[in-house]
Amino acid sequence: MEKIIQKRQLEFNQRCVKYLRYVFNDHFVLVLMFLLGFLVVQYTNLVNEFPKGSMFPVVLSILVTFALTFLGRIATYLVSADQVFLLPQEIFLQRNLKNAARKSFILWGIFQLFITLLLSPIFLLSGWSLWQLIGYVVVLLILRGIRIYHDFKGFYRGHLLDFTKLIRYEKQRQQRILTFFALFTTVKGISSTTKPRKYLNPLLGLLSKTKKQNVWLELYARAYLRNGDYFWLSIRLLVISLILGTIMPNWWGLALVALFDYLLLFQLLGLYRVYDYQIMTRLYPLDRNQQIQAFKSILVRISLGIALLQLSLVAFDWRFLGILPIVLILSLIYLPNKLKKFVD
Repeated sequence: MEKIIQKRQLEFNQRCVKYLRYVFNDHFVLVLMFLLGFLVVQYTNLVNEFPKGSMFPVVLSILVTFALTFLGRIATYLVSADQVFLLPQEIFLQRNLKNAARKSFILWGIFQLFITLLLSPIFLLSGWSLWQLIGYVVVLLILRGIRIYHDFKGFYRGHLLDFTKLIRYEKQRQQRILTFFALFTTVKGISSTTKPRKYLNPLLGLLSKTKKQNVWLELYARAYLRNGDYFWLSIRLLVISLILGTIMPNWWGLALVALFDYLLLFQLLGLYRVYDYQIMTRLYPLDRNQQIQAFKSILVRISLGIALLQLSLVAFDWRFLGILPIVLILSLIYLPNKLKKFVD
């Protein structure tokens, strides 16, 4: 039984490694190097010239380290057929579940501890004592343990495993990882879920509004808001860009906001193929150019909408007026060229 689980783990890891070469392409590596170098320089300057009496750095450090508590899930590598064929091996599966929970706590706990140690100068410069910092680390690890224990107990129904919930949990875990890779390349075996999200209906009207009825524009607007994680990806990148712009109201802040706009536009290109496996869409008596134009239109609308929200950063520095021309260049020059290569 252990060999079966180890084999599945090895196969999934090899699959992820194969997709990593598409993630860390030349452009993305350059962006990461630029971002990492920028963060190192800014962090060094912050430590050397720490603002006395300011609570913002330590509050931000607390939020970052606390958010890491929710990273890391229990990996069991179970599949649907196991609830039939491995049912007699439930004792082993319970032991395997305990080992998986322990491994998740150790690996991600070490990662959380590492990030906290990197940020420790901020805590100490803010007036924390060494014992307070150690106590905070212990609290973080306790919170991580409570979260993992809560997930672990949720897999049981009485004294027996809830195979249905356990298998669904593992499938969702793997799908989240594969969904990330799907932003960069075509991933086999990935399945997306559609959620109504009625609270986003007003946005649906804004994104698909047009003088003449456009079927593809309506479909892409619905896919963006209801299919997969595209909408929440936009929200996450928007929030990060606003935070960075607030922290750095200068040319560096503008450059980072533009970088996140580029990353968002690049990752939303995967939305074009969301209907590739829908047979009914191939029966539409519509020219293929209409699909391309509708997709281009939906991305331009999304980009301009996000740019308008980012223009609120002008309240901190006038340089953020440059967001609008940058987004226009990305939408009107970069997008058509990239989309042409992507579609071909």
